[in-house]
Amino acid sequence: MKVIGRLIFLVFFGLVAAGCNQNTEATTTTAPPSVTQVGGGSTSTGIATTTTAPDEPTGTTPSVAAPDPIEFEVRYRSQKDDGDLLVVLVPAGEYDDRALEGVLFNILDAYPTASDVRVIDDIAALQAVLTDDADLVDEDRSLRDAHYLVELANGVRIVFHGPFADLGSYSFGS
Repeated sequence: MKVIGRLIFLVFFGLVAAGCNQNTEATTTTAPPSVTQVGGGSTSTGIATTTTAPDEPTGTTPSVAAPDPIEFEVRYRSQKDDGDLLVVLVPAGEYDDRALEGVLFNILDAYPTASDVRVIDDIAALQAVLTDDADLVDEDRSLRDAHYLVELANGVRIVFHGPFADLGSYSFGS
């Protein structure tokens, strides 16, 4: 009888201990990639991710939700041996450097072979961002400067242009 009593006590203690254990780690699940059609006949591959964060202790300020990702449309694609060149159109709007970086990272997720990405917010600037500066007339140069927002160069360097040119550039990754 003592053995059964001890066994019941151990089972009860184990259940109580398991019930008191709080899950403090975030859980991430990833769904298989989905393919969506993008203007101009290109396709964009996205990965749906759901993240469950741990419960926050009472008395803390909840974190601010991440902004919605900026939609983009690949309007030009040139495949090269050292990576693809993409010109991507985003809706005209008010962006900051973090939002533009987010667009670049989303493009890289969707197009992992891209090494050069040029982001514009007006389709009229498309030809201007593909033309060497020396070959542009003043009108095209002004159009490019007003609507060429950011560039990923050589797959690792983010260069801000036009209205964001004062932010300069930097390299990321290893």
